[in-house]
Amino acid sequence: MARQPRTVLGPGVLGPGVLGTVVTSRFPRNLHDRLVEAGIPSPQADRIVEGASHGGGATSLPASLARVVGTAVSRAFTDAVHVGNVMGGVVLIVMAVPTALFVRHKVHSLRTSAEA
Repeated sequence: MARQPRTVLGPGVLGPGVLGTVVTSRFPRNLHDRLVEAGIPSPQADRIVEGASHGGGATSLPASLARVVGTAVSRAFTDAVHVGNVMGGVVLIVMAVPTALFVRHKVHSLRTSAEA
């Protein structure tokens, strides 16, 4: 019986995974807020958010509503990505400070043959 190859997730996967989770969790909330601000009633906004969160399109919406939803979707997604990027930047800064303080680079001088 052949062995299945093991998948090893390295530390390079954790950051994008967390940022992706932030974006996908913020997007529906942002979209709902944008739709309500645009004058769409909350129950209808909930249905639109549910559809957009699962990859639905705006093909069944009237043209005027589809335009509002399209604008709200792009802005809500951009806002969610922005929050994810800010969080990533904060983590980088927080990790850079102790790294700069506690990790020292030792300079190794080359000894000439006369010194040896």
